[in-house]
Amino acid sequence: MGWEIVRAVFGQTASVERGQADEISSEVHDLWFDADSLPNDPVEGQVQLPLYRGRARRILIARWERPPKPGDPQSPVCVLTIRSVRSLTLEDGANIGWYSIQRFGFDPDENVIRVECNEPLTLTLSVSELDAELIT
Repeated sequence: MGWEIVRAVFGQTASVERGQADEISSEVHDLWFDADSLPNDPVEGQVQLPLYRGRARRILIARWERPPKPGDPQSPVCVLTIRSVRSLTLEDGANIGWYSIQRFGFDPDENVIRVECNEPLTLTLSVSELDAELIT
């Protein structure tokens, strides 16, 4: 499988086009999104994914992040926009609403973007080409 990891330059708009899939993953790693707010069908071939920082939780020396509180007026840290989307599939093994991103990858052989989460969820987007933008 020909996966290309995508890394982004944070603090500016980062655009990824076919053949340049080396920008988004490190910047969206461990950011949270609400799976319940994803559209069933991409609107005009586009999916926008607002991403949020989690809230830190610490007990003694252990530290972990939890999703943002529901109803918290927090603004997204960035918005991941994916264009040229033909279909969207959500494999939600936990059905918990909020998920943190583990990896953003693109398979150029299948023209598929996969967003894999730390929790059991995978978002698969079939695209006609890799056209993604991270707006901060």
